[in-house]
Amino acid sequence: MKKRLLTSLIAILCFSSISQAQQAAYTFSQSTQTYANLTGATVVSTQYWDDFSVFTLQLPFAFSYFGKSYNIIYAMGGFDGFDYDGAGGFGSYEIYSFDNEMKDANGRATISYAVTGATPNRIMKIQTKDANFENDDTDLDSANVQLWLYETSNIIEMHYGPFSIVNANTFPISNCAGPTVGLLKDQTTYVTLSGNASNPTASNTVPSLCIVDAPPADKVYRFTPVSSGINELDNSIPVTIYPNPSNGTFTITSESNSYSNSKTILSVKNALGQELYRSTVSLGGAGQIIQTNLQAGMYFVQIENEKTYTVKRIVIE
Repeated sequence: MKKRLLTSLIAILCFSSISQAQQAAYTFSQSTQTYANLTGATVVSTQYWDDFSVFTLQLPFAFSYFGKSYNIIYAMGGFDGFDYDGAGGFGSYEIYSFDNEMKDANGRATISYAVTGATPNRIMKIQTKDANFENDDTDLDSANVQLWLYETSNIIEMHYGPFSIVNANTFPISNCAGPTVGLLKDQTTYVTLSGNASNPTASNTVPSLCIVDAPPADKVYRFTPVSSGINELDNSIPVTIYPNPSNGTFTITSESNSYSNSKTILSVKNALGQELYRSTVSLGGAGQIIQTNLQAGMYFVQIENEKTYTVKRIVIE
């Protein structure tokens, strides 16, 4: 099975020239956050699972991946797929968080999941804990990783925990010195990471089979969907939003008093154009403070009245 996954990635190299004209479907960012094992998680793996084991998980909410909605995800060690033919076949709509032929060699490694938060801001968290590797004959190397899927915003995060990689044979791919990490829709649409795992770069035009070394503990890779139908307009209604980035509370104001009336509407939308917040605002003078309870991510603030509108990007951390 993993050979088929690797084949699909290698095939990307053959189609790289086709993808040069594509627009990015996700933006990549990275941060540091203390890693914590899931509490109250449901273990789905069986003892001594290997890289041929596939575990079916029902998602608690519809999750959009490259614009396609899913209610089920198939989990393997460090790899998750949405489209599965039931006979070992993946080839599209795949997530590589730590793809390196993981297994349970010592009877202690597990794959589990937990759902945190409340609607519409739940997070589906899939954890691969203390996993070993097919190419490590000593069965001493191990890694920990969690995949987080955000409701509504459809943000994807990969959280990395403690690891031990000392065997030179653990990473088997020729010219690779680390796991495969990235998002794949098909052979022409993808986001792959390359470079050192402590500070990788992402590309949707230059394919990569791996990063260098394992991601350091407490590292977080984030992939945020890019809007396909919302454009930022700066000159229709002159407004200022601050602070940006914010923690979910921000002030919006305008130098023109023409918009200090109750008919000015402010709405906040995610990258898919879904409206998550709406209110009437007064933009004159000191402006108006907006308080949201949105998850971290990139959003679009739309301000409109009877005649015109503008859209501003805002990042919530």
